[in-house]
Amino acid sequence: MNAHPALLARGDRLQGLCQLVTDFNGKIPVGGCIEEPKIDGIRMLWIDGELVTREGVPILGAEHIAAEIRRMEHAACVPLFVDGEWQVDASYEATKRHFSAKGSQGNAGILHAFDIMDMRQWRGQDVGHALLARKRVLEKLCQPLGERSPVRPMPWGWVDTVEDARRVAAEVIAAGGEGVILKHANSTYKAGRSTNWQRIKRAETYDGRIRELISRQDNGDIMATMVVEIEGRLVRVSAGFTDRQRFDFMLAGDSMIGLMAEVEAMERTASGLLREARFVRLRDERI
Repeated sequence: MNAHPALLARGDRLQGLCQLVTDFNGKIPVGGCIEEPKIDGIRMLWIDGELVTREGVPILGAEHIAAEIRRMEHAACVPLFVDGEWQVDASYEATKRHFSAKGSQGNAGILHAFDIMDMRQWRGQDVGHALLARKRVLEKLCQPLGERSPVRPMPWGWVDTVEDARRVAAEVIAAGGEGVILKHANSTYKAGRSTNWQRIKRAETYDGRIRELISRQDNGDIMATMVVEIEGRLVRVSAGFTDRQRFDFMLAGDSMIGLMAEVEAMERTASGLLREARFVRLRDERI
């Protein structure tokens, strides 16, 4: 896939278009941090007057959202970068179907916006503001749009301790949510993964037999993917491994086949697929 033109203009192709989360490290900044619900949809970015995914793929069928952001830009008197989660009919599956339809089903969905800034700040041409200040700007620009607007500021709260964070996450998950994102209030926005944004998310675990190890194309000594059979379905697992495990597992070769692996995933879809499958551990520790 070709890089988005805005990426090439910024000269920061490897970092990507937007800031990404890391898993919760069990620490809260002194004084607390912002917490937001994790919406189960597709990441939506407004860059240079275009709606795209975090990979830079154009999003069609959301012109009603684009029109609202243009109103925000008119009020701000500057080109804006907007970051959020797009959701159709309050479900990931419906959002994915609408995205795949490429605009053939009309316009649909809500953008739950959680960040905003002048495009000059996104490009690194101007000093970035702290997250808390950016959220105030977002709320101010969204307010005239009204409660029924398809662009809505993501609700957020404040947690002071690790216990508070885990409690809020448990409440969100118990209510059917995906989890929470913890964000450092004084942090600036930077593309790529950052410990300033951390997630506590829902996860379901599954056990299955290892059926195949697939090496990296550029290095046959390093494992890229583990194929695990879970309830009769072969699942490709590429995340969750340490660099040492990728080397050791490939070195062990055929002795790995048939071992029991524990895999976690966000959810199991109606078609039986595991979303965001990650390796947790081996059930049979022979290595």
